[in-house]
Amino acid sequence: MNESARDKVRDLEALLEISRQMVATRELNTLLDLVLRRATELLDAERSSLFVLDEEAGELWTTIAQELAGHTIRVPVGKGIVGHVAELKVPLRIDDAYADPRFNREVDRETGFRTRSILCCPMLNHEGACTGVLEVLNKRGGGVFDDYDQDLLEALASHAAVAIENSKLYEQNQTLFRSVVRTLAAAIDARDPVTAGHSERVNQLALNIGRALELDEEEMASLELAALLHDVGKLGVRDDVLLKADRLTDDEYDQMKEHAVFTDRILSSIEFPHGLRDIPRIASLHHERVDGKGYPNGLTDAELGVIPRILAVVDVFDALVSWDRPYSKARSVEEALTILESGRGTQFDADIVDLFVDKKLYQVERREFRRISTELALEYWVLPDARVEEKLNRAATLDLSASGLAFRSRTSIPSTTFLEMVIHLPGQTYNVIAQVVRCLRSDDDRFRVAVRFVNVSDEVQRLLDGTLRQLNVADAPQE
Repeated sequence: MNESARDKVRDLEALLEISRQMVATRELNTLLDLVLRRATELLDAERSSLFVLDEEAGELWTTIAQELAGHTIRVPVGKGIVGHVAELKVPLRIDDAYADPRFNREVDRETGFRTRSILCCPMLNHEGACTGVLEVLNKRGGGVFDDYDQDLLEALASHAAVAIENSKLYEQNQTLFRSVVRTLAAAIDARDPVTAGHSERVNQLALNIGRALELDEEEMASLELAALLHDVGKLGVRDDVLLKADRLTDDEYDQMKEHAVFTDRILSSIEFPHGLRDIPRIASLHHERVDGKGYPNGLTDAELGVIPRILAVVDVFDALVSWDRPYSKARSVEEALTILESGRGTQFDADIVDLFVDKKLYQVERREFRRISTELALEYWVLPDARVEEKLNRAATLDLSASGLAFRSRTSIPSTTFLEMVIHLPGQTYNVIAQVVRCLRSDDDRFRVAVRFVNVSDEVQRLLDGTLRQLNVADAPQE
């Protein structure tokens, strides 16, 4: 076999290895970086760029360009070299970049790089649609890219297009799955206004411990889901028990403990992704004790994995410090930590308690967005099941964030009621749908109503949060 043939065999083997690596990589940015690095190596180039098509904007964008970390480039389809390749869906080879009128010299001026030769290929999916553009710059040794280089880059771009499309689909599915999980967790918490937000806070605390323990990616994913869904079994507990304002009788307490069993049963009906199929059992064990005196199964330390032992600590901590109950005032952080320490080695895993206390992992942001106290105009309508127009109410917000607000009302509004709201901020007006999570009578015989926004997009949340920050009003303490 001559040297040329050996080189081609080596390139083919490299291409196959790159394809295997791409198939095994799910995270999009990691995949884009992989394609970029291997394209540079395979084509013996000085630099590479990978542009992804934004169909809605009609633009190609990239932050994945070597030595351009944090610098985003956007190119309209049909403009410039990559835009031309994306529009026509054909490769383009340029031996002298500065002689081509389509070449944009501005990037070179900003980076100090000197582009000489370019090889640019469209990334086409299985339907023949362009999903992006892959380009390599400057053949090493001062030469130019040839037909063989073009064949190699076209093959790599084809494999990359499929891998990137699969990665984006995977991330979309993961986003949808997490959204459903968080919605379910919020719905569970909303049944009991006293514990609203408990599941999300338990999740934040649990992830703090998981990171401190250096759990791997799969364990962290299991921890997150188990934390968010640990109380799903409360859907099986009757309202007269779950929402009882006084202490539970022994019989009622036995009924309440059944929620752990219900968690396992309810979650077992969900088809969890591979690697997360033990979530129903794990989530149901958050009331187990390391001395075997917990419920529902009376498991001991040796029979419990790390995730149930983490959940046991953070579930009790959040329950202690978060809310006043009619029969029990919320504890201070110091009092709650003392209770955890008193249960070391009996109720709780001693090492996890020590880690939680010593590293102050309980110090989490106990709100989703910046919260302020200010008098801002608010209008709301009650949304009944029937389409009956209600009298317009006017109120002033007491506590406002990008995820919800509290306000005073002359009348009681039952929990779970939906409201149509108009929030008037300086220079901005926001229309939202909100759900009442609690309504408490104040000393002046008015009602303090707390609501959570249910239809606000991530973009509007960021805009609202930014508006609140600009008001420069001191934060009010969390309720």
